[in-house]
Formats: sequence, C-alpha cells, structure tokens
Amino acid sequence: AVISCIQSLHHFNDLDSALEEMLSILHPEGTLFIQDFDRETCYRRFSLERKHSKNIFKIREILRKPRDQHLKGLKRNGFLLDDMIFTYLSSLAAYTAEEVETALTRRGFCSHYAKNQDMTFGLFAARSHVSPSRVVESFRQV
Repeated sequence: AVISCIQSLHHFNDLDSALEEMLSILHPEGTLFIQDFDRETCYRRFSLERKHSKNIFKIREILRKPRDQHLKGLKRNGFLLDDMIFTYLSSLAAYTAEEVETALTRRGFCSHYAKNQDMTFGLFAARSHVSPSRVVESFRQV
C-alpha cells in the first residue's frame, strides 16, 4: 500500500505533525510517497531569473507587514497577475527534501530521494525493516 502526499506538504505548518498523521495510517509494510516544492531549489531559481529576482525583495517587504495587508499589497504591486508568484509564495512555505528525510529518519524510516525536474522533489519512504526491493516495487505502482 502506498500513501501519497503530492504538492500539499507545504500547506502544513508543522512538518512533524503532518508526518505523524500520515505515518499513523501507513500499513507496516507500506510506502509513503511525498512530492512537493523544494524550498532551496525554488529560491535559487527565482533568484536567478531577473524578472523574479527584483520582485522577491518587494514581495518579502509586503509579507513582513500584518497578514491582513498581504493580498492588498500584492494586488497594488501587480503581483497577482503573474502566475509564477503563487509558486513563489508556496515555495516560501515549503520544506527542503533534506528536512523531510531527516524527520522520517528520526521516526525509523529509510527514504529514497529523487530530485525531480524544476522545483520539486520526490521521496519514497518505508519502515527500516521493509526490503529495498519492495520500495522499488512501490515506485512502479505510483
């Protein structure tokens, strides 16, 4: 059995609580698959793209203000017309693949990390007693 968490982990404020919930329903021989934005990769990409790099500082300035002013500030500066801005805002809340791997290791899981193209990572994890061949078989099922 495979439990998947695709493009949603960054919506959870507490990584440990989110993982605990997922792992609590995972079959003892099951595999957890996580795919999400990688905060570091996203930051590097946005920093390198000229169009976005100059906007990152403006956006951060807006986000330092009280939460109820965020949307107004983003609209006023024309950022809500740019599709990539939502990806950037999501990436600010994202975890790195290493953070997720470390949290899983602390819980007795072995993980197999696969850097995806662009700004995301994929990670398969299983309890330490599960054979690597079974985890590989899970790859084929997803």
